[in-house]
Amino acid sequence: MRILLFLLSFSLICFSPSFAQQIKTDVLVYGNGAGAVAAAIQSARSGVKTILVFDKISWTGQKSLAVHPALSYGIWAEFAKNYSIITENKGQEPKFFKIDGERAEGVLKSMADTVKHLTLIKSAKINSIKAVGKGWEFRLADGKKIKSKILLDATAEHLALQMLKVAPPTGKSIGTQGNNELFRTTVAAIDTFKVLPISALIPEKTEYMVVLPKLLESEIATVHAGQAAGATAAFCAFFNTSTPKLDVRTIQSELLTYRSSLFPLADVLPGDSSFIKIQHQAVSGILNKGFIHQADGIYFQTKETLSSEELKSPMKSFYSRSQIWFADHRSEKLSIREGIDLLMYTATRGEELRREIERGWKTNLGFSSAYEASRPLNRKEFAILLDTYLQPFSVKVNLKGQLLN
Repeated sequence: MRILLFLLSFSLICFSPSFAQQIKTDVLVYGNGAGAVAAAIQSARSGVKTILVFDKISWTGQKSLAVHPALSYGIWAEFAKNYSIITENKGQEPKFFKIDGERAEGVLKSMADTVKHLTLIKSAKINSIKAVGKGWEFRLADGKKIKSKILLDATAEHLALQMLKVAPPTGKSIGTQGNNELFRTTVAAIDTFKVLPISALIPEKTEYMVVLPKLLESEIATVHAGQAAGATAAFCAFFNTSTPKLDVRTIQSELLTYRSSLFPLADVLPGDSSFIKIQHQAVSGILNKGFIHQADGIYFQTKETLSSEELKSPMKSFYSRSQIWFADHRSEKLSIREGIDLLMYTATRGEELRREIERGWKTNLGFSSAYEASRPLNRKEFAILLDTYLQPFSVKVNLKGQLLN
């Protein structure tokens, strides 16, 4: 009889509504907008269990958008492609969008519905949040209880932050001109001349929370910031770590893998075969002195030449050994031979490196021009050689953009 009573009691506990509605996840995203959906999609695609808690997916941004080619990337580009399929511009991604809010909301919902590891909890409101160990416990208005490692507040009003009495991040988007170490920490190109440093996603006085910033320039910027926030939250959950211990380079690499962009370059677009390598150099900063800011965007100037003076200081900050080479070499137009000499000296490699580069000039490196040792080396060629043989992007940086070499 006692055994029967025990089994009956156990069954009642296990199948009671409160017990059955306890849910565990890695990342909980809270919000209704396009940025929240982008964050949830990226978090799940980065391989962690993700829940999007929302009331109604809503398109709150502009109804007319002019999209610069340098900003048409990642989840936004995916949305644009799916949206154009159900408009009169079938099969083409227009440069200018007229957005119907209801259609946009449907596209966002259908995109989220197809993502593995992503669960949608609709018509939901969080009633309470409390810290539990290295994570959070949420109670929804309908009684559901959710436990999550990481909270991502993507609400327009920062409702989760308000409930926890936590101040929003102090970091903001930054302009692309000047010499700012925070460029090295960018996780999204959000405007033609602006990037989003990772510090803009992280509140200072809590360690297991990521926040979608307010007051972004456009709905496109919100989607890009959402994708960055999703990758950041997923990093914390996947590695069981906190936001002060973020590895900026790992998160940037993850975003580039998912066709995101870190720095807006008008002449090296996401579809370019050298896009990732050029992005690596843009966030390392070695070649940024040669960027040109024009009315329609920032230009890497792929075909322009380089001088030893332009490279001397930024190369030294990564590789102290290189300063000895520059002391003996001064050139207004660095030749292919001189560029390879610089790589060989800095990497302490012998003539086998020169032969390797010459053999793989068109095959492994993908250059269309012929290998001519005396010809001036252009910026695109040097960027690809730099990324391949010295890999400055692999040098870690902290959340302020300072090098940790």
